Amino acid sequence: MYSQDHRPWWLGDGIFVAPGLILTCAHVVRKATDLQVTIFYPAWQQPLSAIVKAKADDGKTLDLALVELAEPLLAHPCVLLDEEAVATGQALYSYGYLESYTNAAPVRPVNEGLTGDTPPLLKLQGAQIEKGISGAALLNLKTGKVCGMMKETRASGFDLGGGAIPTHVILAQFPELRSLQQAFHKGDRRWSALISIVQAEINFQPYLESIATAYEKWWQLYTLTDAEGKQRQAQEPVPMFDLMVQTVKKKEKVKRFSVLDGLREYALGNKPEHVLLVGRPGSGKSTALARLILEEATTPNAKIPVLVELRYWQGSITQLILDAFARHELSLMTEQLETGLSRSLILFDGVNELPSKEARDELIAFRRNHSKLPMIFTTRDLRLGGDLGIEHKLEMQPLTEAQREAFIRAYVPEQAGAMLRQLKDRLREFGQTPLLLWMLCEVLQQTPDNQLPSNLAEIFQVFTTTYEISSVRKHEVASLKGDVKPLSDRRLWKNALKGLASVMMQGETPVDFRVAIHRHEAERELSRIFPNEKFPVRDILDDLLKYHLLQNRSTDQIEFRHQLLQEYYAAEALLGLLPDLDDEQLKRDYLNYLKWTEPTTLMLALIDNEAQVLRVVQQIMEVDLRLGARFAGVVKREFQDRTIQLLIREIDAPKILPYTRRRSELTKEDLVKELEKCLGQSIASINRQSIKSDVITVSLIKDIKKEEARRIDSIYAESYGYEYAYTGREQELAQFDNALKSLKGNDARMRYWAVEKLGSFARYEGFYGSIENQDMELLIEVLKDEDAEIRQRRNAARALGKFVRSRVVEPLESLIEALKDEDAEVRRNVVKALSGCSEAVEPLIKILKDEDANVRRNTVEVLGKIGSDKVVKPLIQTLGKDRDTQVRQYAVEALVKVGGNEVIKPLIQTLEKDRDDQVRQYAAEALGRIGSEIAIPALLKRLEDSVLPVSWEATEALDKLAKKYPEAIAHCLPRLLALIYTSSGKQALKLIPVIQANCKFYNYEIWQKAIKNEKGNPGQIAGQASGGTPITHHYAVNTEVFQLIEHNHGNVIGKQPPEQK
Repeated sequence: MYSQDHRPWWLGDGIFVAPGLILTCAHVVRKATDLQVTIFYPAWQQPLSAIVKAKADDGKTLDLALVELAEPLLAHPCVLLDEEAVATGQALYSYGYLESYTNAAPVRPVNEGLTGDTPPLLKLQGAQIEKGISGAALLNLKTGKVCGMMKETRASGFDLGGGAIPTHVILAQFPELRSLQQAFHKGDRRWSALISIVQAEINFQPYLESIATAYEKWWQLYTLTDAEGKQRQAQEPVPMFDLMVQTVKKKEKVKRFSVLDGLREYALGNKPEHVLLVGRPGSGKSTALARLILEEATTPNAKIPVLVELRYWQGSITQLILDAFARHELSLMTEQLETGLSRSLILFDGVNELPSKEARDELIAFRRNHSKLPMIFTTRDLRLGGDLGIEHKLEMQPLTEAQREAFIRAYVPEQAGAMLRQLKDRLREFGQTPLLLWMLCEVLQQTPDNQLPSNLAEIFQVFTTTYEISSVRKHEVASLKGDVKPLSDRRLWKNALKGLASVMMQGETPVDFRVAIHRHEAERELSRIFPNEKFPVRDILDDLLKYHLLQNRSTDQIEFRHQLLQEYYAAEALLGLLPDLDDEQLKRDYLNYLKWTEPTTLMLALIDNEAQVLRVVQQIMEVDLRLGARFAGVVKREFQDRTIQLLIREIDAPKILPYTRRRSELTKEDLVKELEKCLGQSIASINRQSIKSDVITVSLIKDIKKEEARRIDSIYAESYGYEYAYTGREQELAQFDNALKSLKGNDARMRYWAVEKLGSFARYEGFYGSIENQDMELLIEVLKDEDAEIRQRRNAARALGKFVRSRVVEPLESLIEALKDEDAEVRRNVVKALSGCSEAVEPLIKILKDEDANVRRNTVEVLGKIGSDKVVKPLIQTLGKDRDTQVRQYAVEALVKVGGNEVIKPLIQTLEKDRDDQVRQYAAEALGRIGSEIAIPALLKRLEDSVLPVSWEATEALDKLAKKYPEAIAHCLPRLLALIYTSSGKQALKLIPVIQANCKFYNYEIWQKAIKNEKGNPGQIAGQASGGTPITHHYAVNTEVFQLIEHNHGNVIGKQPPEQK
């Protein structure tokens, strides 16, 4: 909604409350010329004209306007207003045109209760409420009706909530809406019909029974079996034990749990929270979810488990969840989803497999909007997809030696002794995860002489060969003995799987890959590979599905049984292409992409030709030396001497060797480890611990013994502890009441004590709700009394502040006057007392020039909490001009709270020019929290700041921005590489893997060549095929990204001399 001159700062939303009538906030249309406004909605062909019909506007909490269209839209639906009181803690929903989401977006606040204003506001928490959403409808998710209208934000850009005008206030000001609402909804039942659907009881029993059946044999879900419908003869689960996890938190004691206990501790505890489960492929993440799903589905009154596999993203979190219900016989309408979620435990599997930044952003928004809903997330690597801002992380732990031995002895009891003797020290390498250990046991049974392969890639090779040849396994079922013959020749299977894996390595963009493929595309690829084969390609595909190398995801989607298998066959495909690829192609189309890292690792271990090994490792080093250090150790042992010599030539060895022992004492393994350390193995992200308040609302304790307050009692007592809630605060309440009585007495000494005591209680909310006007007047007298002791006046100011914050306005004038008090401590306490009081903004702005630095610090802090637009310019001036370092530090924090684009440039200037180290450090941290792209160049420059804390705060800020703006920060890679051999090397080495993980490539210059190659061959980037013939995929490469890349040149990683900057 705009005023007639279309000035964007008067933008707001509106609600159709009756035919032709739109309700909005008065401040949205306050400056409309001649009360004329323009209404715009994307679905309409053109804007509509309207006029402000009525207003109720006191400039404070009463902020209402009715706008009437010049030409009523009689068929347009209207909201259904609800006068019922909104319960504390009730989840709410709004949707509007926010400053950060100009095409509209949802917010999901929670009701904290009513403020003490006249009229009151609904105080909202836990949502990113921004400018622009004023006037939007606020929906009560319990009733399905509109309980209020959005009015204000508490802090733009942060999840600090805001305020809304309750429906009962709206109807009190515009009572005519009651009859208009009744008439409209009597004739138009659309809204009422939706409420009936939303409130209908959902029968979860068929869903739970389906889940229980599907997960009854959870151990079979993520391992390969023999022919379809045939499992191991004994039909027992594979040997199991409690897989372990540990918390991932810096600066905190590490906790260890069994995986299910850990998930329950955080996601299903007394205060359910979101938790991220981190582990490598095959470590048991998905199996753990399967076990948890089964337990929850079969436990009475437990949460409803919903598995959402993010690898099958099709553009909507909502649709993924609806599909998850539908797969198990529960078809929900979108309108019913919130009701279904209210009882659910959501398990999001595969954060690292989300296909795009947009998908991650939607998942982050879903998590933020459902902060009270228990959720578990899994990911392969924190660098791939990030941590979504989740505080609690659990990391899957490798199997212990005892667990590995127990598994082997239970699975292959006859060969266990020989197998353990062969493995010796290599058992740790080969048996890190349950899946790899299981495959290892399978391989042992498949080899005639019970000899194990020498590396992981060869284990895959032997394991998969079983399905490619006609020999019979020890426990192979009848279908492989001849009773039921395969439809196609097994000798075709390997090339078929290589071809499919290769095609699936090509995603929507050059850096992406796919985990599923449409059956028609798979058949087309097999037809290309086998143009003259007598077996129909559908038979080849059916055999691969039948023998569980592939599996059906849906009726038309196919995937590999496990991601490790897909990576292995992609490695085989690349190995076949290697002789036909020149060095530039190899680097540009394969080695530079993160998606090819694991397949390349496996491929190197399969190469038998030393020249080929050295060629690949040399090209990898030209892409990324850190990656080269890793790959030098994965080649076959007989080639490792030569690959390490290559590394030594590429690196300034004298810089590395002092950190180790003398060269003559180094083993190959030692050197590889040190190289990896020096070249910057990825550093775990620092996750700041969220600070939780332990302040209890004491006024609730007064009602704790009333029968009607038992529900509130239980919530607060559970959160804070019964003993603390009742005993400690009841004693303090008694002292508070005594102080009030003494304040009214005639004994001067007792009145002195009373004022001091009341001042000390100012830190507690809720104590001042029952105080009388007489008490307040006595405090005002003390504040104004020039003969009173300074300590008395200070405490009176602190106590009176509670009246102001409780919206009792009588002491406001006295407090503002006391800002002129000659005692700095009195002025300081008065400033604190005015915290949160928007009416005091103008007087407080004047105090920014107070001669006392402590007063100015408090004033800056209070203005930041108030958050009015009026305070932005004064705070910016304070940041740039105040002579006190701490005042400027407080100004940085205040500007972050106020938010808005106008604070970013001043913070950048502070980062670049402030003379104080700590202020620059604060500015760097603040820019990271705000998360603006335009701060990247300044932060990059501060990496080289001579003051280490400033440099590290800039690093942390860039870490956050790399996850938010991967394309914008990619061009920084060459500069960061140049810093490796400088004093800022550690900071650069922390950032490089983060940027690479988010950009999904290693070397910026090589990526630039790929884009230029695309420019020379529009829409085409070379792909791969198993037969050695390059295939082509079409991509829509962003022209702006290309231009950005074209204007930022850098140095190749492996060739950067130490002295160059």
